[in-house]
Amino acid sequence: WWLVGGLTQVDLAKNSIGEWRFAILYLTVSIGFAAVLRNKLPWPRLNWLIGFAALLGLALVFAADDEYGAPLAPPTLLAWLAYAAAMAWALWSAAGMRARSLVVAHLAGLWTIALAASMQMKDIVDANALAEGWEFLAVVAPVALMTLGLWRRASLLAWPRAQEFAGYRVGWYGLALPILCWAFVAGLFLGGDPAPLAYLPVLNPLELALLAIGGLLYAIAGEFSLTRTLRKGWPLVGFAFATMATLRAVHHLHLEPWSPQILDSGFSQASLTVVWSLLGVGSWVLGSRRHNRQVWWGGAVLMGIVLLKLITVDRGYMGNMPGIISFIAVGL
Repeated sequence: WWLVGGLTQVDLAKNSIGEWRFAILYLTVSIGFAAVLRNKLPWPRLNWLIGFAALLGLALVFAADDEYGAPLAPPTLLAWLAYAAAMAWALWSAAGMRARSLVVAHLAGLWTIALAASMQMKDIVDANALAEGWEFLAVVAPVALMTLGLWRRASLLAWPRAQEFAGYRVGWYGLALPILCWAFVAGLFLGGDPAPLAYLPVLNPLELALLAIGGLLYAIAGEFSLTRTLRKGWPLVGFAFATMATLRAVHHLHLEPWSPQILDSGFSQASLTVVWSLLGVGSWVLGSRRHNRQVWWGGAVLMGIVLLKLITVDRGYMGNMPGIISFIAVGL
């Protein structure tokens, strides 16, 4: 009744304080009343009002972006501050309580922060006319940094329910890790223009972000028995990164088109052959020195793929310099 009653007043607020500002202040007051009355009545299920208000905070991020052009535009900051303070106090004053409604409220609050930060960073990148590589870094950074913080410094990032967070941290990781995995895969296929900076292989916003995401996912995968076995597939992830980074370097430095047609270029094929050969031989040497049979066999398989590629693909470019370089590189 209380929430629906508030919704009926949103249109009336359009000509006074504004629809978005009324909505967030109404939710702020709702959170405060629920936090005060849940113990005085006593009625602990009032925590669900806090949980619903936290979920609606996610919608307010989109609404602020639509109304003000950015989720954290200057006219929204005081209202967001009041909302955040009310939510923090409601969660802090419920220390020790393990109600599911508080779990919902806390996780929704964390995701509201991540969503608002990602959208705000994208708006900043767009406003400064930065290129695709910077946009990827800006959009992914908030979720990645919050995931790192909640993993390594939960006492700070999970406040005011840091002690209880360990019991439901899967609620964050269960969504954050798939998002980061999707971002990694999607990022592999981006051109990664670093303008206004010049392109440098690996040392560019897109590929540095991909390396950071990959390292974070690898580290956190060891925390859970369900994901620990996924670490065995990490050489394939590294191979995919090296392959796409090579093609991306060809695109920027040799001006080949960033499309499937890039594979029709002899220069692209020669570059892949050289990089794959270095990876294969490197794995051979590393596996031999460390007496690691898996790494050694990985290098052997990769060199087998390189030899097959020479016969089936690079042989077609033997009449020009890229094809000759491919054969010489593998021979060396």
